[in-house]
Amino acid sequence: MAKIKSTFFSHIVGKWGGSVFFKGRNGWIIVRNWVVPVDPATPYQIAARTNLANAAKEWNSRLTQAHRDSWTDYADGTPYEKDGEPYMLTGAQMYIAVRTMVMKADPTVLPAAFNSCSCEPGLFEDPVASITICATPLDCGATIKVTNNHPTTDMSGYIQLSPPQNQSIKFYKGPYDPKTYTVFEDLGAGDSEDVEFCDLSCEGSQYFFILRAYTSAVPYKISRVIRGSFIATCTPA
Repeated sequence: MAKIKSTFFSHIVGKWGGSVFFKGRNGWIIVRNWVVPVDPATPYQIAARTNLANAAKEWNSRLTQAHRDSWTDYADGTPYEKDGEPYMLTGAQMYIAVRTMVMKADPTVLPAAFNSCSCEPGLFEDPVASITICATPLDCGATIKVTNNHPTTDMSGYIQLSPPQNQSIKFYKGPYDPKTYTVFEDLGAGDSEDVEFCDLSCEGSQYFFILRAYTSAVPYKISRVIRGSFIATCTPA
């Protein structure tokens, strides 16, 4: 990778020959070798793309203008958050975010459940995650206790882990390991559930996780992305 700062290259972006040019911070032009993206097209990836494509298509083809207006009103009053930074979504973006997240966790939910958003503004209450070692001797990993922090509403959602990482890594964006995808359902207000990851093979490695939650019944609301990490530890015999 090279950095260039010159009058001649001040506006160059895109692919040129075997290199890719893009503008970085402070006006630097970043140059990298062009690498053909890897697309293994796993069943997990195909399902995620299909879920996203169906949501985008039905926003325009099946929802009425009244439905779209209800999602726009909800989005206008609901700041979203990504990687710790707040920003506003359009109605279409909010509809797609809620629908794809819920239908990822529960594909049996019918698309009609997302026709109209009658929600009060605001995201769903953040769930709480606490880490403990596994209870069974010689198991390796961790148990994540998920607590529904909402005072009245049942919660469902999922947790997913990263591949094993070096302990020096401070932040991990993805991709997350589809084999670790674990769903929890209908967790009552104030209740907790232990989600076990106790068969990890890399003792001493760091695992990052994402936790997403949503209301268990319509009208659906989703939580922020909750992130955390733990060091895989083997329970003593």
